[in-house]
Amino acid sequence: MSAWASGAKTGRGCGGKPCLVAILVCLAAAAILAWPRAAWGQQAAEPAQSRTGDAQPAVTETKPPAAPATESKPAVEPVAPEQKTEAVPAQSPAAAQPPAGVPPAASEQPKPAPAAPETKPPEPPPPPKPVELPPGVVARVNGQDVTQQELEKRLLQFFGERVRDMMIQQALIRQEAAAQGLTATEQDLDEMENEFYAKSPLPPGTSLAERKAKWAESLAAHAVTREDFRHELEVDVLLKKLLSRRVNITDEQVRREFLRRHGERLVLRQIVVKTREEAEELHKQLTAGASFDELAKTKSTDARTRIEGGKLREPLARGKAPNFTYEDVAFHLSLGQISSPFEVEGQWYILKLEEKLPPADVKFEDVKEKYRQELAAREEMTSRDALLRELFQKAKIERGRFVAPPAEGPGGKPASPPADTSPPTPPESKGAAP
Repeated sequence: MSAWASGAKTGRGCGGKPCLVAILVCLAAAAILAWPRAAWGQQAAEPAQSRTGDAQPAVTETKPPAAPATESKPAVEPVAPEQKTEAVPAQSPAAAQPPAGVPPAASEQPKPAPAAPETKPPEPPPPPKPVELPPGVVARVNGQDVTQQELEKRLLQFFGERVRDMMIQQALIRQEAAAQGLTATEQDLDEMENEFYAKSPLPPGTSLAERKAKWAESLAAHAVTREDFRHELEVDVLLKKLLSRRVNITDEQVRREFLRRHGERLVLRQIVVKTREEAEELHKQLTAGASFDELAKTKSTDARTRIEGGKLREPLARGKAPNFTYEDVAFHLSLGQISSPFEVEGQWYILKLEEKLPPADVKFEDVKEKYRQELAAREEMTSRDALLRELFQKAKIERGRFVAPPAEGPGGKPASPPADTSPPTPPESKGAAP
């Protein structure tokens, strides 16, 4: 195990040079690990829909009127001096048109525009290959050296706290996994590594072997060995196992997700007011035959639906209502029925069902496992933050001060201490008077 990996496990301070080099490697590893997590986020289920629905007030969007289109005049090509032009008698618009049913001449027919040639996006230039420089020199700019000691100092100044907190978090995950008897087997690491390669940001169609080779080059460029990389993946494996114990997706949750996506949908109108008395008065008027559309336009406080006579912008599906009370009332209405007033979060609603849209032709058995995995991935993201918060709260964490790395002399060797330039102390003269 490398020195930096050992430091990450034991949580030793960053006072020595090995831990400074660890910052370099940890930064590279952090950048590496950010890619698969981003890819997982893209593959995860669509984010949880807001429960506020259309019942929450919102400002309607107003688009500026489009500017009138101006007709561009074709440019007139000049006639060469040596050419002679003959006057052509003008034709009336009717004479210029061909008879009905007769196609125009081939020369008059518009020619199809040539297809644009396919252009591939330019490939990024390969990273510059490192050259041999004296030990301790990481770059040379117009003859001026940039030393590793200067680099480590900057890394500590700008990224030291971030990397230290990352190492603390990794130590907490490892400790909690060990306390629960969880380990990352070689098979677990192989699966996580292959999953990472499959989702790495490379062009579609890149084979697994090519992905591994590309990533090996990237690791080498960041001074990260495959052992270091798998050591980082081990933390992800352990975290995933910890979260799996906290996430339990029920059949009812999967069924509700299916209905939300493919179930029956309702076309609704609503009136929203602030008090029960207002709602009951409007309900009496509606029962007596008043227009729901007109009352919604003049009395409803919901700006988004008021201008449309209370009509919701989108049909309502299960799981997308402001809360379960709203959903329960809506899905128990018959066509044309007006609901009694009911309260949701301090506001009073009256609904009218105008249309029922049939469910989609999708079988629950065909998609239930897919939706179960997506719901689990969504729940894991929520549980991850809660787990890490708990680990930090119950842990005893002591953060020390960063110590600047020792200065280096030529060739990467520690600089010698400054010479003593003070005048020599005069020797004691024997027999001198006290």
